[in-house]
Amino acid sequence: MLDRITLITGTKGKTIVTHLTDFLLRSAGINTMRVDSTGSYFRDIRQTDFDDSLKNFGFSPNISPGRYIYWNLKQSAELGEEQLWPVLESSLGSAKHGTGLDRYGSHSIGILTNIYKDHVNQRTIHNEEDIYAKKSFIFRELRPEGLFISTPDNPFGRRSLLEPVLAEKNARKTGVSLQVNNSEAEQLQTELGLDDLLYADSEAYYSLKSGRLLNRSEFPYDMNGLNEVMTMNALFALASVQEHIEVKTAATALKGYQIPEYYGRMVVYRRGDQTVVLDFAHEIESLSRLTMLIESYHARKPYLVVRVGSSRTDQSVREFAENFSGLTSIAGATVYDIIDGEHLKAYTGRHLQRNTGETADLVIETMKNAQTAFPVHSVLREQEALQEAVAAGHPLIIHIHHYLDETVALLKSLGFKRVL
Repeated sequence: MLDRITLITGTKGKTIVTHLTDFLLRSAGINTMRVDSTGSYFRDIRQTDFDDSLKNFGFSPNISPGRYIYWNLKQSAELGEEQLWPVLESSLGSAKHGTGLDRYGSHSIGILTNIYKDHVNQRTIHNEEDIYAKKSFIFRELRPEGLFISTPDNPFGRRSLLEPVLAEKNARKTGVSLQVNNSEAEQLQTELGLDDLLYADSEAYYSLKSGRLLNRSEFPYDMNGLNEVMTMNALFALASVQEHIEVKTAATALKGYQIPEYYGRMVVYRRGDQTVVLDFAHEIESLSRLTMLIESYHARKPYLVVRVGSSRTDQSVREFAENFSGLTSIAGATVYDIIDGEHLKAYTGRHLQRNTGETADLVIETMKNAQTAFPVHSVLREQEALQEAVAAGHPLIIHIHHYLDETVALLKSLGFKRVL
């Protein structure tokens, strides 16, 4: 059995919380391995990527992530390291395939970031209740006397903190909240039976146990208090490591944190007066939050280059388009298609077939019928859509990428440089 294994699941924030947690542990000199949606890493050096997992196992790295531990343990032993701390992201697919942690005594630290209705497909997942049930492994399989972390700000997060199985396991519980102030924190701690609560006010991040952790202005992704998603991600990571590394060490590390370029989340490029934000937000709630954040921070509405998953049903695509047409923090939009005739010529699923450009056409048709308030049109290929938006002189662009490497290469060829 490994002494410590951290497992992270939820609807939003899994990958960044996984990386932040791993980053903080490595900053304290702890020997780690990491598995997230992009691949597996030993000491932050990539060992396998998404395509490797798909080819060898038939699914993404964050499904049954424990399968990577053996080889990393072997590497660690060869380097003379006595301990290895796995930090693992686990997605919905682990409900079917397992976490892969049985032989290692399961996870000692479990984080449930939140539950939202993303990935509702109307076939196997009908609502948030279904998602919560599938992700219940995060508390049901927690080791006895382990640490469970979630947020009472999300109704399913609050519910998870009150699950009877945690008391049966004598688990410790830590909450993370952006909806309490100093005077309310202790009351919430008592109400939920928490061992600790991490929260933030307008100036700093706090822990009821450890006191003031970090000034908000010192975390580069806090964005003047506007970026609540990244603030929450940072608090989750701090909550998971504060028993094992000094608060000052963690706080100092956060000051220099930068999301890896290959994650493609909140990566910012600039050329003169033009700014391009790369992100992976592809569900309406995520897009809504992202566009409002960028508009508030830059004091102007962004132009959006976006796509919709081609595996969605017609009904799901139309619902996305109708909701998308109602977003208010957008100056205009270009919709491209993942099935672009170059990377993919068609998509065939068990219940669905899509041809080149079909998904984008359906989005545009639906949005025009919905009398969308902002201008919108389609460009078949992703890179051409982004290049057109840049050439049009839009000062602020959010690009929801699919082929990230090509997107980054295009921006660099156009003279853009990364600034965050």
